[in-house]
Amino acid sequence: MAALACALALPASAQTLAEQQREDIAFLRTEYLPRERAFTPEGRANAERLLDALDARAGAMTPDQLLLGFQEVVAAADNSHSLAGFGPISAQRPTTRLPIVLAWFEDSGLVVMRALPPYQDLAGAQVLEIAGRPSADVHNHFTRYFGGPAIRRNIMAPGMITSEGMLAAAGFSNAGEPVSMRFRLRDGSEALRDIAYIPRAGIGGVWWPMRWWSPEPIADSQTPWATAIANDATLPLYLRNADAYNSARPLPELDAVYLELKSNEADREARDFARRADAVLREAQFTNIIVDLRFSKGGDMGTTAAFLDRLPTQLPQGGRIFVIVGRYTFSAGMASANILLNAAGARATLVGEDVGDRMRFWSEGDSVCAPNSNYCARYTTGLFDLAQGCDGQPRCHRDNGRFNLVGPLTPTLRAPMTWADYLAGRDPSMEAIQAALGR
Repeated sequence: MAALACALALPASAQTLAEQQREDIAFLRTEYLPRERAFTPEGRANAERLLDALDARAGAMTPDQLLLGFQEVVAAADNSHSLAGFGPISAQRPTTRLPIVLAWFEDSGLVVMRALPPYQDLAGAQVLEIAGRPSADVHNHFTRYFGGPAIRRNIMAPGMITSEGMLAAAGFSNAGEPVSMRFRLRDGSEALRDIAYIPRAGIGGVWWPMRWWSPEPIADSQTPWATAIANDATLPLYLRNADAYNSARPLPELDAVYLELKSNEADREARDFARRADAVLREAQFTNIIVDLRFSKGGDMGTTAAFLDRLPTQLPQGGRIFVIVGRYTFSAGMASANILLNAAGARATLVGEDVGDRMRFWSEGDSVCAPNSNYCARYTTGLFDLAQGCDGQPRCHRDNGRFNLVGPLTPTLRAPMTWADYLAGRDPSMEAIQAALGR
């Protein structure tokens, strides 16, 4: 993300809370709304109404409620890349969280991926109720604070539920108090627990939500997390070496080379991807190539585009390329899939589940940060259309023409990941590839 633009304000001591909040709300109206290109006329009008409602509550909101207000305004753009959150100097950054990690699966709803002591038995459980409300209702409430398709909002919402202050700000619980939650445990029994917030320091963090999927230890965690699945030799390939941003290895059992790319960002080893992959491709005996983009969250597609465009030339006669995508395949990850698919043509097969965004979206841009809360809103200025292209349309980003990005991203070999599959240690995408190869 580019440098943040922050406005200067009067010292807090010279303003009442109402004045500070009203100034921040006015800032969002004058500095974010005009810059955001993703708004439709209807979306912009809705954002204006939301700002009016916030302004009427100025001085009566907690800082967390103001943050939710910012997020709902930005979500009115209905664009996955348009987000609001804490700025680099915000005094409101949460210092506590619930000691569980939640995720959303279509077949099971909210589930517990990880848990800290003394709640280890909750790892792998389904969440039935939160503060006396059906967990699906609470989850659905928090999806309103994000734009984009449901698949994207379902990824983002669970993290808010466990973050300090968000349940209270949304009216589901009391600030700082333990949260009553009902679970269905792995053995089928139900358990009602009061879950207390704990300090964030020392429990470890992740660079993106999909890192929680792997049961491998979190590097900076001082307390071991209990995980829903075991970190042992049965762990599926896509969950191994979870802290590596890219990897390459031979898969002789499939007569293939397996390449995994999680990030196109230069500072996350994206420029090393081609070097590592080429080294394995030179040394391995293979007929097929599997490129796993299911956790490819984006970045700068230019860091890997040339490699992906030439990768099909390394296929032997009769070889096939399988490209795995999923709910976390996003932004430059989606573009990377199309660059590879277009280069490979009929030799490529798309495998997995629906990708994490619409085919037409807005990206690029910058962020502006409010003067008092330092809550920031990221606006977007570059149009991408991976379905039809956007040549000649206003704000069509140059990468649309620079790379061959247009093409469908609906898997031919559908292999959705369910919670039941995850708990069983299965990888439906790799199983589908194995079946397609007759192995």
